[in-house]
Amino acid sequence: MSSILRSRARLYSIVSRNDRRFSSPVANEPPREPIISSSIISDQTPEPPSPAPPAPEAGKKSWTVLKYGLVAALTGGIATAGYATYSYSLDEIDQKTKALRASANYTTGNDASSLDKFQAYLRAAAMIVPAKLVDIYLDLRRLAEEQVRGFTEPTSDKLLPDLHPLEQHVFTLVLDLNETLIYSDWKDLSMLNRDPAKVIYISGHALESSLQPENCIEVKPWKGEADDTALLDLIPFLEYVARHRPADIRAVLASYQGRDIGKEFIERSKEHQRRMQGQKKQGRLWRH
Repeated sequence: MSSILRSRARLYSIVSRNDRRFSSPVANEPPREPIISSSIISDQTPEPPSPAPPAPEAGKKSWTVLKYGLVAALTGGIATAGYATYSYSLDEIDQKTKALRASANYTTGNDASSLDKFQAYLRAAAMIVPAKLVDIYLDLRRLAEEQVRGFTEPTSDKLLPDLHPLEQHVFTLVLDLNETLIYSDWKDLSMLNRDPAKVIYISGHALESSLQPENCIEVKPWKGEADDTALLDLIPFLEYVARHRPADIRAVLASYQGRDIGKEFIERSKEHQRRMQGQKKQGRLWRH
């Protein structure tokens, strides 16, 4: 019997030791938070940032208004300058804008009140820009008119200097070379300071533009054709005039009126040579 009791006691002690061995201090600690939630959060993608608020349209509207205002002011200034240039002379504009330009330099006396001085300062400041623009316009227009006047109004009534007494027989050939010669638009040959009996004027529109058609040789207007030889065809005629020096070239040109002088002169030259050869043959017959 005692042996049975001892075996039970031993078995009880073994079981109690095993219970202590398999037990854990975790059971005595409070339960921990589950970590699955943190892992799920780390796997999720972050939300995109919220879009920036749109720029205020007030700034765009103000810039648009300013831009159109500048364009309108520039257009108005150009239109005003064009109208003034077309309608008024330089002296008239100078007189009409004298008060405006003087207002930019308006000053008050030393005995004026502070309010009057401040008003005068504001007035002068407001007129500075318009006055400067008027000054710039007047200077540019004065410069442009001086340049144009240099080409349209010669400094002398004589376009050519006086001939030497020993050169009075010299002929003057005038070619219409627009955009090349200064004063090429002057069609009054009497201003050349030359004897009109010894002046030849050659142009594609000579009879229409010149005031002395009796001195004109009208040729075909050149339009860039490579085979245009109108001026070259005139060389034999001009050489003949230079050698024989007719007393009045106007009478010679009148005999070619309505004809192509270059071709007509060649035909007349051939006819003259035939007559001269015929006369030579007759002279030889009389000698024999």
